[in-house]
Amino acid sequence: MEIKRDDPKRRKAFRDRHNCDTANDKTTPRYWSCRQWRGGKKVEAAYMKKIYSDKKDPRSTPAPPKDRRKGSKKNKPGSARPGGKVTFSEQVTNSLKEKVRKHNEKSEKKVTLGMLKAVYRRGAGAYSTSHRPGVSRAAWSMARVNAFLTLVRRGRPANPKYVQDNDLLPSNHGRKSKKASEEGCGLWRSHC
Repeated sequence: MEIKRDDPKRRKAFRDRHNCDTANDKTTPRYWSCRQWRGGKKVEAAYMKKIYSDKKDPRSTPAPPKDRRKGSKKNKPGSARPGGKVTFSEQVTNSLKEKVRKHNEKSEKKVTLGMLKAVYRRGAGAYSTSHRPGVSRAAWSMARVNAFLTLVRRGRPANPKYVQDNDLLPSNHGRKSKKASEEGCGLWRSHC
């Protein structure tokens, strides 16, 4: 959309309406709008785009090399595949069981421990490629479990971009991905 700042009457009206002569604080939108409505200057769209594109989302930060895991002494690489054995600490298992119990008491769309373990496992794996600095792998995984429970309970995710675990949703959920249903729930048959 092109602004009409090249018309002297419109430019004067805008600058008067927004008191552009007193706009000196560069941290305000008013300053930048008035700057764009100066006479004889080019619109700085490319400049503004560069300023905002330089700011990266901290959640896309990869884990440090020491935290990038592909298996462990307990869980060998490939252990999350069908037939593999992934182990969870007793504390994590108990926490997930409690979340299942509380969710199923309140919601008609039930979840199973297998579903939450799958989401937790995916969250732990995703931590290796992107996470917010200062957040542990366990916290990142549990946050993904909480996002999944919100999706199940509300029928839609709190963040519309969260679609990674739609294949794990209960069969009576509107966002259950068809691909997973056609394949018979793929890897996680225990919760279909």
